Amino acid sequence: YWHVGLVDRALADLERARALNPSNRQIRAEIGACYLYQTNYAKALFYMTNFPPDYPAPIGEDRLASAYQHLRQTKEAWSVVNNYLNSGRPDPGGLMASMQAVLFADAGEKTEALKKIAQAQEKGKNFAHFHHTTYNIATAYALLNEPGPAMKWLRQTAEDGFPNYVWFQRDPNLDSLRQDPEFIRFMDELEKQWKRYRETL
Repeated sequence: YWHVGLVDRALADLERARALNPSNRQIRAEIGACYLYQTNYAKALFYMTNFPPDYPAPIGEDRLASAYQHLRQTKEAWSVVNNYLNSGRPDPGGLMASMQAVLFADAGEKTEALKKIAQAQEKGKNFAHFHHTTYNIATAYALLNEPGPAMKWLRQTAEDGFPNYVWFQRDPNLDSLRQDPEFIRFMDELEKQWKRYRETL
């Protein structure tokens, strides 16, 4: 549900699941993701911290760093990313590299952001959840005020299984694209798809 932008439905199902199994930390982490996509970052942090050790790495870390970044708690966002990378665990799909790109782009460090985008692309080959990496890449380009590549990667994100209309509509990291004609067309397309999903799923 939340991959296709039906975040309210996902949250309702997850809350029912939590009522049945309140000790399940993975359910809590997924609830946190829903609040992230609704731009309720403080509530997202409340649910996303302390995710279980068997949670798919580094998806939890990516979401947690994103919540901190949106709250302008950059030091904490970097800490999440660096702690993961310094642990010696792999970076499947280049997800952490792409989050580094977002953080560098947000700080105006274009050269470093572009290096991390290149790393993320290389690591992301044949990764099933690459759409989360591509969204971070699109975000980094948007923060760098480069609408062309931002739209290329945003479209790839949607086509690869993450057409989250609600999140794309609300995420302030995409604000530089709001008046771009291609972005407006893209969002019109996604809205129509989102409405079909609401009626049929």
